[in-house]
Amino acid sequence: MVGKMRQRPNSPDGTIGIELSVRVIPFAVGGDGLDVALCRDAGQEQDLKLASGQLRGGESLSNCAARVARETLSLPPDYLEQLYTFSVAGPVVQAIVAYSAILSAGTRSAVTRFGGVSFHHVDSLDGLSDVDRGILDYAKMRLRAKLGYSNIGFYFLPETFTLSDLQDVYESVIGRELDKRNFRRRVLAAGIVESVGVKRQTSHRPAALYRFAGGDPATDALTPGDTDWRA
Repeated sequence: MVGKMRQRPNSPDGTIGIELSVRVIPFAVGGDGLDVALCRDAGQEQDLKLASGQLRGGESLSNCAARVARETLSLPPDYLEQLYTFSVAGPVVQAIVAYSAILSAGTRSAVTRFGGVSFHHVDSLDGLSDVDRGILDYAKMRLRAKLGYSNIGFYFLPETFTLSDLQDVYESVIGRELDKRNFRRRVLAAGIVESVGVKRQTSHRPAALYRFAGGDPATDALTPGDTDWRA
């Protein structure tokens, strides 16, 4: 059975077995900042947990992560990336492959309506196990770091957006306010957005709409391509 690889109890190195699973950390930007989608076990109203699942026979790790995300959220995330492999020592060692996911505002809204999860601010959480807390903290750190050298922040946004929308994403992820004038100057100078020639009516004055200028933000996300190799 894929996902459980067991050795004899008296193996020379003392290893009894390994249990392999995948956990997914779906991030979304909310009104109060960066949120994460978490699950609850049936009948356990207080205990929160990360979405998880066992690797199945004939299934790659990335396919398993996509399945776990889809089954948990009721639809695919906008972005999914393998982060790290964690291990938990014990008679049966737990090997946990963590994946980070990004949900756009539209996807988050659909997940709220149909998914079996609830959204919680990443810095205000109770009820997570120590293992899930450690995985979430690492995923949050990686997301904040990656925002500085890649374009994955655009996955939080719809196809067209205002510069204020983009700044809200950056501020939510990094957890602090940015100077509005400097942010806009740097974004426009970098050439990563282009105007669509349309404005959105706001309560103050119309705001120009932009789109990502590079096509697919994943092309600059510095992550490996498809590695679903088969024997």
